[in-house]
Amino acid sequence: MVEEVKRNGVPVEYIVFPDEGHGFVKKENQIKGYKSILEFLDKYLKK
Repeated sequence: MVEEVKRNGVPVEYIVFPDEGHGFVKKENQIKGYKSILEFLDKYLKK
């Protein structure tokens, strides 16, 4: 998904939490991860 978004010219910040697997289990990572997702969606999809 990251590569496809980059191909469309959208800047991507790929966040990896070294203490997580696939998804966010730890509350602190959930807050940071979902906050970043919402900021991205607001910036690039909101009209």
